Amino acid sequence: MAAIGLFSSWLGTLCWNEASQRLPPALAGQLIVFETLAALAYAFMLRCQAPGPLTLAGIALLVAGVAWALRVRPEPVAAEGHAA
Repeated sequence: MAAIGLFSSWLGTLCWNEASQRLPPALAGQLIVFETLAALAYAFMLRCQAPGPLTLAGIALLVAGVAWALRVRPEPVAAEGHAA
């Protein structure tokens, strides 16, 4: 079981590194936030308890930050030496 756990963790890390290099940084950041939210949800379900007020405030801030980041549209960068 330890070998399977280590191998799957190692393989998951390799897959995450490949995927995050191919995604725009804004999208990779959103995925990290939602990974954190999923981990919190699993932890609270495992404990059979609801999150406290400070945890809920943190979750709300994370979601608000992602919503705010979605409003930002990146501007394409023109290559140097080429006229637009």
